[in-house]
Amino acid sequence: MKLTRNILVIDDETRWLRTINMVLSRHIPEACTHTCENSRQALQLIADLDIALVLLDLNMPLLDGHQLLRDIRDHAPYVRIIVVTGLNDTEVAVECMKQGAYDFIAKTSSTEQLLLCVRRAMEVIGLERNYHRIKDGFFNRKSLRAFDPLLTTDIKMHDCFTYAASLSESCEYYFVRR
Repeated sequence: MKLTRNILVIDDETRWLRTINMVLSRHIPEACTHTCENSRQALQLIADLDIALVLLDLNMPLLDGHQLLRDIRDHAPYVRIIVVTGLNDTEVAVECMKQGAYDFIAKTSSTEQLLLCVRRAMEVIGLERNYHRIKDGFFNRKSLRAFDPLLTTDIKMHDCFTYAASLSESCEYYFVRR
């Protein structure tokens, strides 16, 4: 599983989509931001673009944001979802969090609050994906070319080599991407 920094913004308001796209592109340049006005296309875009984070509006004409939130959780459970909506209602926020939203923020919030929320989510996504890379490398017994000169029949040593190889790949990927 690779570390992606793809963000999908789903909203039916074209002007808001353009604004948030410009803000994210300027302040979070390591992320690639995509926009979607048609909520029915969202699940396909998430799969096609390897989306890591979704900024989701709740009030949309074709497919309601609440239903789309449930659909994303069912079809792409690894994707983090931040609900960004005009509704600044505690009950709605609690309901969204119960349905699996990572965070909830009102459109009237400051740009700094939105960016902080997005950065925090991207950091968590990066940590989760690195964890999975290390875990998969450890349990899949990847090739250990760096340790070829060392001979051992001890399974514990082999586990240490596998863990070190997984960590080195993870660190290399992390520093190359930044």
